[in-house]
Amino acid sequence: MGTPPNRGFYKLNIDGSSLGNPGRGSIGGVIRDVAGTWVTGFMEFIGLASNILAELEVLKRGLILVCQELTAPVQRKCRKCKK
Repeated sequence: MGTPPNRGFYKLNIDGSSLGNPGRGSIGGVIRDVAGTWVTGFMEFIGLASNILAELEVLKRGLILVCQELTAPVQRKCRKCKK
């Protein structure tokens, strides 16, 4: 899970991948609260996809889930760019 979000926030963790490039693609994500408790999540097979397409699709699906399920803000932090 990594570091928990600040009080009053939720954390969205996502990942997308493909077996081959392109290959069979899958995506998944989870939303957790400040205690690390699972709030909601998803996983899907997305068919033939490149690794970039899988990463973009999981980001889109994760943001849609946030908009549909949460009323509190989501704390933003980019793991790869250290922001």
